[in-house]
Amino acid sequence: LPPGPRAFPLIGNAFELPSSREYFKYSEWGKKCGDVSHLTAFGKHIVLLNSTKACVELLEQRSAIYSERPPCPIVDEPD
Repeated sequence: LPPGPRAFPLIGNAFELPSSREYFKYSEWGKKCGDVSHLTAFGKHIVLLNSTKACVELLEQRSAIYSERPPCPIVDEPD
């Protein structure tokens, strides 16, 4: 997983997650950890994309890898 702020055991970064104006905190983490950073909160993984370039690369160019959608039998080629 990408780098991110240091997390506590079990709770991860739950107490560091902002409740308002999240973009300021996420931008700060982006400057420290890079365009793609990672948090955890109570066992859930959160990936932050802090640049347009990272968003386009991961959500458009590599969407099939990261979308976690089951294969569609109608569209997929037979084995």
